Amino acid sequence: MQGIPPLPLRPPAVQPAIGVAKRSSRRPRRSRPGTMEENMRVISQAELLRLGRGELLALQNKIVCELPVLPEGSHELRVAHVNLQSIRIALARPLFRPR
Repeated sequence: MQGIPPLPLRPPAVQPAIGVAKRSSRRPRRSRPGTMEENMRVISQAELLRLGRGELLALQNKIVCELPVLPEGSHELRVAHVNLQSIRIALARPLFRPR
């Protein structure tokens, strides 16, 4: 056991991963984490007509979850409300009504 170098005493979570220095030197890090959302824009009825019921409901849920974050009286808030109204109209199409 005399030929084995001593192991570092840092836990694995603190130790840098092998090859991290090489990767970070080739590709610069982004200054801030990327956001998934884009600027809020008005979604046309033509775009909504191409979506299925599940996609419309997912989009509606996403917009509803973003409402509390939007500043009161902002353009983005007005656009969000317009989009919600358009999605509700698209969901009321005869194709999506229960029989």
